Amino acid sequence: MRHEGGSSPHIVSNLTHGTGATTGETMYFGSPQSQTLLRIYDKRLELQSKGQEHYQDYGTRWELELKKDRAEQCARALATLDEVDWKELVVGLLRSYVDFQQIPKDAEDEERYRAPVLEWYALLREGFEKG
Repeated sequence: MRHEGGSSPHIVSNLTHGTGATTGETMYFGSPQSQTLLRIYDKRLELQSKGQEHYQDYGTRWELELKKDRAEQCARALATLDEVDWKELVVGLLRSYVDFQQIPKDAEDEERYRAPVLEWYALLREGFEKG
């Protein structure tokens, strides 16, 4: 796994207040203080724990949060595009921030950058592009 910040993801267990029941985990890539933060969690479990109807219609949510200069640059880029082209820009931002690759621990830098993307992530990216 590689992401722009280079550090390992941070995983937080989500708990329901009062009962202490786990409603899943959230994986964070980046720091809350950085200009880019990726948050991945199971929206279905969150809604189910709140007793909301139709929770089964949801799945894993990927939220890419941009702040300050990054948010402004993204907004400017989106403002110049037709709505049909927004998807391509946003998927490109996600792909530039995080990739899941098969990388041997002893790999040299060049080998790391050329490592193939994991099959499940390639399928997920295809789904993002169709979304």
